[in-house]
Amino acid sequence: MADGPKKKRAKKQGHRINKRGSLRLDIWTPIGRIARASGTSHLPTLNKMTAMLKEFATQEPLRLDILRSIREGTLSPLIVYEAHVTRRLDKLPTAETMTPLAGALDAWLPLAQCGEKHRAAHKTAITFLKESTRTTATLGDLPAAVRTIRLQLAKEGHAAQFNRVRSSVQAFVRDTLGRSSEIYLKVSDVKALQETKSRKNNPQSVAFIVELTRKIESRHVGALWGMALTGMGPKEFFDGWKIVGTGVHVPGTKRKGRDRLVPLVMSERFAGATGDRALTTEHRARKFAEALKVASGGTVQPYDLRRTYATWMEAAQIPRTRRRQYMGHSTKDVTDLYESHEVERYLTEDALKLEGFVRAGERETLKLEGRQA
Repeated sequence: MADGPKKKRAKKQGHRINKRGSLRLDIWTPIGRIARASGTSHLPTLNKMTAMLKEFATQEPLRLDILRSIREGTLSPLIVYEAHVTRRLDKLPTAETMTPLAGALDAWLPLAQCGEKHRAAHKTAITFLKESTRTTATLGDLPAAVRTIRLQLAKEGHAAQFNRVRSSVQAFVRDTLGRSSEIYLKVSDVKALQETKSRKNNPQSVAFIVELTRKIESRHVGALWGMALTGMGPKEFFDGWKIVGTGVHVPGTKRKGRDRLVPLVMSERFAGATGDRALTTEHRARKFAEALKVASGGTVQPYDLRRTYATWMEAAQIPRTRRRQYMGHSTKDVTDLYESHEVERYLTEDALKLEGFVRAGERETLKLEGRQA
């Protein structure tokens, strides 16, 4: 069969047509040669498409990301051309957003800048996310997936679970695409669900800690004082801290591995209290939690001792910025950035303040007990 007029014109002008009648696009760009079916059999459209791609490669702002997507086959030249004509290039999916979601999540998890406790929480959230989305989901599908999960868990009354999933997704997108990416902004726009707090912050007075030291098993007294006087959580206390000069060095278990140095206060009460070395860190922490629950009648949990430390520092009039650094918290506002300073200069001063507060509380407890006797 003789070639039709359209095919003959294309051949004369050096263009090739595939079996479906699509003219072939062939152009050299800064990211390499792009040789693909154009998606159109209309020669003037092909010429405009070629001019568009040359513009992407030579005029500011360069759109090498779009050229790369066309070259790799993740975007059709015709779709890009239609978006260009209608001024909707910003709505095009990119190679990043078309990355398979499950694979990207699995690759991120081992590299996430966080402690092992948070990594375990991320893993649980990611597993739920993958089970709730289709296997072909991409990064670009994340905002819609988060909105769907929000509706589902709000209906089931699982606000805390949704908030954990949302937090993990935010961390993933932040580390993968950055805070300025459109996907991060869209995920952040999905509001957290309102949780009903099952338990309020529960800091303890000096008098109550003194009372607990008499009730708890003697082998756990050191850990009780250690956590209340340093702000360490149970895993931190039973794993790797050490006294350095006038401070206690606590290895980083928080995001980005932030280490912290806290004032050394009344170390004779906790310096040797590391628990049974034959047991794992988790086992020692669990044994302490069980003993604390029995001694307090179930009213105090290990993490309450960290809150106790924060409350005692505030009562001892240690400045807020230093309290935040001792707790290992990140800065909250611009004021913190200007106030931030090295805590080493203040360790002795703050240790004296905190010890003075604790000893005053103990004296008051003894007076009260004497009057009651």
